[in-house]
Amino acid sequence: MGAKRPLSIALRISGVSIGREIFEDRVDFDADRFEPARNAPGSYAQINLECHDSPWGDTLNVLGQIGPKLLALKHEGALSNVSLDVAFTMTGEAVAITRSIPNDVVKLIGSYGIDLDVSIYLSGDTS
Repeated sequence: MGAKRPLSIALRISGVSIGREIFEDRVDFDADRFEPARNAPGSYAQINLECHDSPWGDTLNVLGQIGPKLLALKHEGALSNVSLDVAFTMTGEAVAITRSIPNDVVKLIGSYGIDLDVSIYLSGDTS
């Protein structure tokens, strides 16, 4: 059926109109990716959230730190969109899966104008 725990959680930021160094300084986080956008103006940045023992608790902690900074940059026009991408896996024999994202995570990202994306990856692992 796939792990109930997220495979990964990342912030994806599009339309960044400031340089990488300024962006990282303003959000106080290092970008794991920062590159020219392929089909839009500006740059694309990605920040992978390190989720250890408590993926949702760790996510809430990071969002509490970075959310207000991203919202300020969005209001200034320094970026156009932010989404939280939560990735899960499902095994090859599964037809569908259901996974929950805690309401406190959804509420917090909404308060900062962050969209929610869910990615599902097919896994050959049947254990």
